[in-house]
Amino acid sequence: MKKISIIIAFATLLGLVSCGMSARTYSDSLALMNNVWDGYKSDERFSAIGGDSGTAARDMPARYTLTDRESREKDLMLPSAFSFAVSDISCIKRDDGNGQLTAAAYYIDNAENIGVTAAAVRSQLMRTGIAEMPEKFVAVAVGDRYLLTAYGNESDINVFLTKSLSGLDGAVILYDESLTPVVSNA
Repeated sequence: MKKISIIIAFATLLGLVSCGMSARTYSDSLALMNNVWDGYKSDERFSAIGGDSGTAARDMPARYTLTDRESREKDLMLPSAFSFAVSDISCIKRDDGNGQLTAAAYYIDNAENIGVTAAAVRSQLMRTGIAEMPEKFVAVAVGDRYLLTAYGNESDINVFLTKSLSGLDGAVILYDESLTPVVSNA
């Protein structure tokens, strides 16, 4: 009986210690985005462009290096007022015409800015008059420094969210919602 109690106590302690360990750390936003992309099986992958005009990569995520606030706002829906919070960005966009997906991974300089940055991207997306309003928006915090955002058609976003949650340690959903554009009477 005493041996069983010791084994149970050891197992409990081991469980508590492992729960207290921090999630896997990622070297940068590109490593994080590649981890999600690597979760796609070959028959699930689609034609995509990663990065920006200077770093574009075909069919894989790439680093987003444009530092002007207007480009970040237009390409990734990152409001210019929040550019200060982000120091490393990687992204991927579906470009085959069979769906819609824009996904970005951000390194957030201050953990307190993860939630407000996700909310700001969502608000920007709702206010922006883009040609085809996305059906769905998701935001996922990964650890205390990374934020993933994705918007597009519902099926593409659902797959991206599943791959993110299954492939990233410490991933927590901040937003998972259908979008309805805000109509201004101005």
